[in-house]
Amino acid sequence: MNEAPARTFTSRLLELVRNAGWALRQMWRTGPGLTAAWLGANLLRAGVPLGVALFARGLVDTFVDVSDEAVFAPLIPWLLFGLAVMLAEAICPLLSELCQARLQTDVQLEITAELLEQASRLDLAFFEDTRRQDLIERAREAGAQQLTAFAIQCMATLRVGLQGLSLAGILLVIEPLAVLVVGPFALPYLFFQWRLARGRFRHDNLRAPGRRWSNYFSSLLLTPRTVPEIKLLGLGPLLVQQFRKIMGDLRDGERRLQWRGFLAGLLYVSLTTAAFFAIYYRVVHRAFVGELTIGEVAIFGASSARLRNSLERCLAMLGRSLQAAMGVSHLRGFLAAQSGQMQSSATLPEAEAGGRIELEQVEFCYPGRDAPVLQGVSFAVEPGEVVGLVGENGAGKTTLAKLICRLYDPTAGTIRLDGQDLHSLDPEWLRHQIGFVFQDFCRFEATAADSIAYGDWHKLAGNREALTETAERTGADSLIARLPDGLDTRLGRQFGQVELSGGEWQALAVARAFARSPRIVLLDEPTSGLDARAEYQFFARFRELARGCTTLLISHRFSTLSLADRIVVLRDGKVVETGSHDALVAQAGYYAQLYRLHRLQMDGETDAGD
Repeated sequence: MNEAPARTFTSRLLELVRNAGWALRQMWRTGPGLTAAWLGANLLRAGVPLGVALFARGLVDTFVDVSDEAVFAPLIPWLLFGLAVMLAEAICPLLSELCQARLQTDVQLEITAELLEQASRLDLAFFEDTRRQDLIERAREAGAQQLTAFAIQCMATLRVGLQGLSLAGILLVIEPLAVLVVGPFALPYLFFQWRLARGRFRHDNLRAPGRRWSNYFSSLLLTPRTVPEIKLLGLGPLLVQQFRKIMGDLRDGERRLQWRGFLAGLLYVSLTTAAFFAIYYRVVHRAFVGELTIGEVAIFGASSARLRNSLERCLAMLGRSLQAAMGVSHLRGFLAAQSGQMQSSATLPEAEAGGRIELEQVEFCYPGRDAPVLQGVSFAVEPGEVVGLVGENGAGKTTLAKLICRLYDPTAGTIRLDGQDLHSLDPEWLRHQIGFVFQDFCRFEATAADSIAYGDWHKLAGNREALTETAERTGADSLIARLPDGLDTRLGRQFGQVELSGGEWQALAVARAFARSPRIVLLDEPTSGLDARAEYQFFARFRELARGCTTLLISHRFSTLSLADRIVVLRDGKVVETGSHDALVAQAGYYAQLYRLHRLQMDGETDAGD
């Protein structure tokens, strides 16, 4: 074994010890009594083989030494000792399994809750960073299960290892040559198991994107939203073929690892069995010449077979524990992850926001990208003003809205609210001042009441009167009136009873945005899912809803932009024009080009309709 692998192996063992200690602390924190009982049961199980060996030797030797057949008393202590050992061997696994099952349930609950709490604390940039996707996938798919499986694996390894050590001690006392089997055969097999664990861990890392691909193909072929297009394009066979290729490669890699493990195990058990049998021959010969007792021969034969099995299991378990330790390191890494962007030392402002938003030379670049999305953006929105944001796809409009919500921090430049840098404001307070509807709004699997109440959960949860007033004020009451159970109708395909159209989901999103009576309103394509009648009704209600609010309106639809007092035009992440609709059309610049294309499109649709 050369120096570099030795250092790596040592570091992995230290990582195993650290992670095992961390897992044990998590279990102790969740259930100290259960953890203590679980540890005690496993330690008693570890001593059972030694107890069985001592019982067998003592009973046989005492039986041989008793010359008077009528004297049975010397055997009774050994029989009672054997009864205790057998009871421990029978009861400890049951107690261990009970405590283990209870701990698994409790620890998985606590760790999953910690994972979700950590996810709620992390910034949006963390989840959009492509370098974090496999870490997020592993945390989502096997976080809590991985921890409990690792703890159980470590305990099983420790238990079998202690059994092996006790048996090895007995054999070495009886026949010192047994060390020739314990050392030279065990150490190479341990190193192989470590190498195999590294290979399995690398393969598991490949399985994380494989699982994401599997989920992706499943969502395409099983989700009602995508099934029609998949069928019309005839993509089913192609997607299945791609799925088989990706998952087949992963399966083949796993088979190679399984075959390597089988061959190594076969070689190990064959050599150790032959070696133990050769040493056992020497033990029998020593007993024949009077150097050992019959009991020692019996205990050596039984213990050697059990030791070989214990060594094989312990080394294999240690390899799997090393593999699991690497996975637990990722779990700990996710729980300890820090985005480092939403830092704020601000105190909570005493008054509501006035609503003036000012951007000064704002730049932003997404993690992992070289080209900035926004470059030197500067403009202001006055309280009560409706400002439209216009630009082609990728111009940075939605990114700008998310910066104002402080879902990101600018790479450079400053965003102020009422003259205060957003960095100096508490993020939670800031976001409570904002009502928003993004293009990719959430379609909550919840009741209609909850879907609206999420806009201001602390105020609206369970407040039917306020919910009804919000629905009426935002125009969602007509939708709710059509639902079978009104506000109590559970929505969505996964757990609900009613699936809404895109426009109906958007109506609930708008109601949710205005549920908190915001000072700032951010609307990203608010009418994209609405038909002409619903759009007209939305416009008629919008001025009243947004009265007194600072409103940023993102849209490609010029009918929507007619609501704006002023329009800011973005191109390639820069502000290129600012002004009213009429003034911008008169300038005959970039906005006028977009508007002309829009009119040509509308005229073409009208001609086609005629």
